[in-house]
Amino acid sequence: MSRLLRHPYVWLALLVLAVFHATPGGSFHLDDYSLFDGAGSPVRPLTQLSFWLNGTGYLADRGQQAAGLFLLVNVLLHFANSCLVFDVLSRLTDRRAALLGAMIFAVHPLQAEAVNYVFARATLLAALFCLFTVRAWLDGRPWLASAFFLAAVLSKEDALALPLVLTLDHRRAWRPLAALYGIASVAGAWSVWAVVMTPGSGAGTQAGITPLAYLEAQGAVIGRYLCLLVWPVGLTLDPEISTQYGWVGWLILLAVAAAVARFRPGQLAIAGLLLLLPSSSIVPLQDLSADRRMYLQLAALAGLAGLALARLRPAGLVAAPLAVLGLICWQQVGHWRTEESLWRHVTAMSPSKLRPKIQLARAVSPAACLRLLAPVAQQQPDEYAIAAEMGRCALQAGDPPQALQHFGRALALRPNDVAAKANRDAALKALGVAVR
Repeated sequence: MSRLLRHPYVWLALLVLAVFHATPGGSFHLDDYSLFDGAGSPVRPLTQLSFWLNGTGYLADRGQQAAGLFLLVNVLLHFANSCLVFDVLSRLTDRRAALLGAMIFAVHPLQAEAVNYVFARATLLAALFCLFTVRAWLDGRPWLASAFFLAAVLSKEDALALPLVLTLDHRRAWRPLAALYGIASVAGAWSVWAVVMTPGSGAGTQAGITPLAYLEAQGAVIGRYLCLLVWPVGLTLDPEISTQYGWVGWLILLAVAAAVARFRPGQLAIAGLLLLLPSSSIVPLQDLSADRRMYLQLAALAGLAGLALARLRPAGLVAAPLAVLGLICWQQVGHWRTEESLWRHVTAMSPSKLRPKIQLARAVSPAACLRLLAPVAQQQPDEYAIAAEMGRCALQAGDPPQALQHFGRALALRPNDVAAKANRDAALKALGVAVR
């Protein structure tokens, strides 16, 4: 282990390369396609700048082929963050525990989504600047920490809870800390206003869930996150969440937090939970759970795991859990290779959810799409999205009569929907019927 500690960044590079070497060969997913039209977030200017510097102009000509350029930067950012995790943890504990914590951070399967999803660049950048913030704070340079924190919140609003974490440090510099809280307050207010006012944001009033119900659900969601930390089986982009015992989950979390708060290592666990507050309590989000929301939080929780693993004897025993985590993470990376492989995996993991089936239908051939959605249409005959998607597939398959049937059902479900009328008219035109 002493030899390993001489070259920690080399070993972290080898681990990241071993697990994420296939990532640049992946594809775009979900919000990634908004890069094609230049859509940007008004609250994440540094992230948008990184996309522009990454070469967004290539997208118009090269399309899907350009995904590798963006994903390569994501991998490099993840490596940089892994090195920073070691750097920060080594200031809080011994180097052996710090390196083990950084290794867990580098290869934990929960990290696969943030690295392989281009639009999760915001998470990677926010984590980068948050780690720089903590390092500067621990080095006694609080005003430099404030500058890094500003960069973090300009990358993603999830960084807003970081001042709460820094408050745990007994060496409190009150003026810089007040500046951090001021930055967080302004950025938080702007973020809430922006996501609420931006059409299609899927947040706030557009999330389809009340703030109280969302807060209750997060008790179960955070419980899921913590279980995945220890047993990362069942990872999926769109999990099925049971929120029945959400408040019980919150009570358990608060009890655990109160029990460990007195111990210095336990403060790492408190820090990880505090960093979840912006995405798990304040503003309702359409997606109740997203593994990428644990990216920065894992830096603190991996540090706690590193302290535990450092006590194992003989030292070689730590290789087994790291190997298992790396293997599962490598498998997750494989799921993200293409749209079809991703959504086949999500459909298998969340068989009762509709969105994965619709996304998979768009990733396969028209004939395969119709075979996939036919049993779903029988089970959910009143679902507009299924009828509309089957109509699209039938039209692409060269079967206008079947397309008209599906589009007609979609229009019956939503008589005033402009898209439904346009789809029906397209089917009529394909049949040679004049449309006024």
